This record gives sequence, structure tokens and C-alpha cells, in this order.
Amino acid sequence: MRDSAREVQVSEQQETALHASASLEASQQSVDTFDYQARSGRIYRCLEQLEPARRNCILHAYVDGYSHSEISQKLGAPLGTVKAWIKRSLVALRECMG
Repeated sequence: MRDSAREVQVSEQQETALHASASLEASQQSVDTFDYQARSGRIYRCLEQLEPARRNCILHAYVDGYSHSEISQKLGAPLGTVKAWIKRSLVALRECMG
């Protein structure tokens, strides 16, 4: 009894519009997925362009979640140097990503 009370009659035009809307949403999701994959591929290419020490700083900070001081200890580099490497590397990555 409850199920039949919740049914909504939809005209043929409304049904066509709903299918078109769902199709558009699915299309947009595939475009978003493609864009994400293209951008993620680009970030790897941009990371490869960084010097190894600077790339390691970025990866330790943003992938491993290390603090600047932890990265400094891990790499045996002065804290100020690590901070500068990360800052400059982020600028370089932004420029590379466009």
C-alpha cells in the first residue's frame, strides 16, 4: 500500500528530460575523471623536473605528512634551507601546471 502511494506519474517529455539530464551528468563525470587523470599525469612530469632533494622535500611534506623540522632532520639539511626549497618548489610546480 505504501509503495503505490509514493509512485509519481511522469510524462514522456519529463522522462526524456530526466534521461537527458542523467546522460549529461554521466558525461560531465567522465570529463572530470579525464581532467583529473590528465592533471595527475602532469604533476608527475612537473615533479620529475625538480631537483631530487627538492622533490623529496615536497613529497615528504605533502605525501608523507612530515613537518618542515622532520624533513630537515631526515635530510640533514638546515631548517631554513628546507623551508626555502619547499616554497620555491611549490612556485615551480604552480608554473609548470599552468
